[in-house]
Amino acid sequence: MNFKNYDFKRLLLITGLFSLFAILAVLPAFADGHMKLPFDGNVHLSRFESIYEALANRSIPSDINFIGFKGGSTAYNSLYPWITGLIFVLPRFIIQNRLHAIMLGYFAINMLVMINMYLLTRELTNKIILRFLGVLLYQLSAYHFMIMYARVAMGELFAYTFLPLVFTGLLKIYKKDKLGFVFLGLGMSLIFNSHILSTITTVLILIVIVFVRIIRRKFSLFELKQYCYALLISVPMSIYSLFNFVKVYFNNDIEPPYHLLQPINTSDMWQSILNNSIVGDAPIFNIGLIETILLVLLIIPAILTGYSSWKLWWYSAIGIFIGTLNWFPWESKTLIESPIGSIQFLGRLLTYVSLFLAVAIVLLFEENEKYTFTIDKLSIIIIPLLLVSMSASYSHEHKMDYPANTYMHSNKNFEYALKYGEAGLDYPLRLDKATKKIPLKKFDVDDAKQTYNNITIHIKSMKTKKVRLNIPIYRGVNYTVKINGKTKSVASGKNLIVTLRQGKNVVSVTSNPTKIQYVLLMTSVISIILATVCSFLLIFKGRAFRIKEI
Repeated sequence: MNFKNYDFKRLLLITGLFSLFAILAVLPAFADGHMKLPFDGNVHLSRFESIYEALANRSIPSDINFIGFKGGSTAYNSLYPWITGLIFVLPRFIIQNRLHAIMLGYFAINMLVMINMYLLTRELTNKIILRFLGVLLYQLSAYHFMIMYARVAMGELFAYTFLPLVFTGLLKIYKKDKLGFVFLGLGMSLIFNSHILSTITTVLILIVIVFVRIIRRKFSLFELKQYCYALLISVPMSIYSLFNFVKVYFNNDIEPPYHLLQPINTSDMWQSILNNSIVGDAPIFNIGLIETILLVLLIIPAILTGYSSWKLWWYSAIGIFIGTLNWFPWESKTLIESPIGSIQFLGRLLTYVSLFLAVAIVLLFEENEKYTFTIDKLSIIIIPLLLVSMSASYSHEHKMDYPANTYMHSNKNFEYALKYGEAGLDYPLRLDKATKKIPLKKFDVDDAKQTYNNITIHIKSMKTKKVRLNIPIYRGVNYTVKINGKTKSVASGKNLIVTLRQGKNVVSVTSNPTKIQYVLLMTSVISIILATVCSFLLIFKGRAFRIKEI
């Protein structure tokens, strides 16, 4: 490897420009000195606080998230992968102000989006201006800003961040790059360590792509080997999250997330686009005015030109986009109750629309010499796109349309949100008939102390009786349950059942990680670091060539 031949001036320029656009993506949203914390945001705030407290106490998170959720204590840490959440957790160790720490996390995530997309565009073109076009189309998509600020859907945001790595690996494999599997495996493992639903969706899209290539007789034994290698290296990178998920999910009768297939309402979406709104309501998810116009206008060159690789990406983008609309009977009971209903909001597929559209536009200019692309044309597209995105995020945060206690100004606001904020209680255990007959004893969150590995509840009882608390006891998870200071053996696979004495009672539930979880977490983290370093070295060693086929 000869680093002397690498253009470090270009690297410095790219880093500087990416930093500038990352700052511009963050500052408008926090210009009023606060952030809105919607429903999903409260979920992730509780998750990240649990992770932070565990690390601060020189531990790793237990299977159970005891912090937040009004004492619900479900297995978020096992069933919702958290490793990539360190992007927002680690700044807490260097910045005491939580709002500023979150801003730093957002800066990092925007940098990663652009870096990963730049790696993808390197496989499409050698022209730096076209690479920037692809990067900024993806970075400045209204849907990106919507999941960042309107929904604060961190799992989907991480998936959006790492998705370009998957297709970087895919294109390298198509070009017979023997190390393409490194990027594919790294990208898929990072998505799995972020959001399981996005992992499933991405895998299904990859299966469709493979099927199409088989039909077109372009699939080869080399590709099959690369996919196998990618799967092989993704195992150690994902083993910690996979172990936790399998251990809890398949050992317990867990209520699955609700099924729904809510499409985008076409008329409401256009109204939202024209209003430049990024409100996180599923029927109005969108990619923004400029990118929607570009998506539609590409039908003209698609008709006027012959076969080109860019068309396949555009067909994919426009096809998925149309498929998310309410032009089809998506809300039929049969579809909703099927496995497809797990997606809940069809607008989630706009992540793939944004990516495929950006790739299609880059390839359009790369493959057609008559469509020359200059810095002037880049400015005509990117400057309005940047202004619209900044305006949308500022307007969303500036508008006082949320309850007062969801505006996070200070650490005190965050503490209040952790304790009293509304957050859904996912992953509860199904109750059998015998358990349902036991009376439910509710407790006030003010009577509970929550830490990263324990919840202690003070309960009063009028008489000695057996009650059921709304705290799941999962099979496969280590618990220590104490009633009034005495350790008790409790049944697993159902909600906590205790016998309270007359008067005051103290119920303590503790769960700590096992040694195998420490080993598996180290395995995953070290594997991710090694794969990332390997990818970095390959970037300096390799050269990007124009893609000739898809």
